[in-house]
Amino acid sequence: MFRLFLSALFWTLLMVPGNVSALSCEAASFSSGAYVTPQSRFSFLDKVHIKVFCRDLSPGSHAVTVDWLDPYQEIVRQDSQSMDLQQKGNRSLFFWIKLVKKGAMARMFSGSDFNPKFIGQWTARVYFDDQVVSLVQFNFEPL
Repeated sequence: MFRLFLSALFWTLLMVPGNVSALSCEAASFSSGAYVTPQSRFSFLDKVHIKVFCRDLSPGSHAVTVDWLDPYQEIVRQDSQSMDLQQKGNRSLFFWIKLVKKGAMARMFSGSDFNPKFIGQWTARVYFDDQVVSLVQFNFEPL
């Protein structure tokens, strides 16, 4: 039994890479570019802003990506920003999405400005160098 434990411990330690630094990023949604008070409820006319803040980033090239998922968990849009850090430090990045109104003919036939599938809970999935670091959930509600 003890041999089995030592064997499991050996393989566990072997599989953990060295020099793993804890990545600390957080994100929140806001109704304006002032980024003062987080908000999770928006109308179809609002622009949703996401602020991503990462601490103690290592020097080098990095990328932050946001997948915007609709209530059906389909990716509606993807945004990405790259950065080159010369030294260890903190960094804030900003992203936004605004729903697009239907065209004039579609509005005339449907009687609504926006696609009804946009109503509900959305998710902004935030990646740092291809690692998911945050999920921001917010709602688009009818006017």
